[in-house]
Formats: sequence, C-alpha cells, structure tokens
Amino acid sequence: MFNSELINIWFELNQLEIRHWQDVNHNNGKDVHHLYTIDGIFAVGPQVRNGQNEIKSFYENRAKRGTRTTRHLISNFQVEAKSEANLYKSRAIISLYAGDDIPILKSNPAILIGDVESLCILDNKKWKFKSHVITPIFVGEDSFVKEALNTKK
Repeated sequence: MFNSELINIWFELNQLEIRHWQDVNHNNGKDVHHLYTIDGIFAVGPQVRNGQNEIKSFYENRAKRGTRTTRHLISNFQVEAKSEANLYKSRAIISLYAGDDIPILKSNPAILIGDVESLCILDNKKWKFKSHVITPIFVGEDSFVKEALNTKK
C-alpha cells in the first residue's frame, strides 16, 4: 500500500537533490549553498564543508579553476522518515562524468560512482539539506577528483 504523504515527500526531496546537481552542472554551484541549512554539511569522502559559507566558498574556488563540464546522475533514490518531525533520510547512487573543457568532450566512464546519503529537514516551508554526504565507491582517473579524495591509486 502506498503512503501518499511519503510519496509527496519523496518527490520533494528528489527535486531538492536534482536542483543541487542542476545548479552544479549548469551554474557552477553558485546557488547550491541556499539548499542547505545554515549549519548544513556537504561532504565528499574526506572533504567536509560545514555551513553555507564553506559550501559557497568551495564552489567559488572550484569555478576559479577554469572550465569544468560535469554531469551528476542520480539513481535508486529512496526516502525514509526519521523519528524527529519533518526530518527524512534520503539515499541514492551518484555517477559523475566530468572534464576540464567545454563540450563536446570525449566520452569516458564515470569518474566517480558513490553512495549519497542525506538528512533533509523542512526549514521555513522549504526542504533543505542538514547533511549531504557522498561516499565514493569507485573512482576513475580524473586528477581533480583524485586530489580532492587524496587517492594515489
């Protein structure tokens, strides 16, 4: 049996996830920090950014590196209610394709495939990330990602 309230929340949180990666893919992440609570956490492997200011700074610094074309793909999106009111956990799989040039780029395998786990809260009638954590599972040869994750392999 379907729970229509949970289906609506699934849709809203799926849209939050999509808005995040759409902004990164098409706007250099300039507005992503607004999708987080003031003290929200964004982490990719060992890199942790605490609060909207650190998240904003990360994407500003990333844009200063020069042209970066990315496509973040989300699949297997799931949502579950937590015990605290208006707090939900979402999980998904992320696949990242990227390169340091303008399109059209050579097609290569994903440079990162990982698990995304988020805590999302209804904050002033808007869904926001309290935490948004990516755990890398597979990492390709992209130097930016390898350096960020401190992987030497």
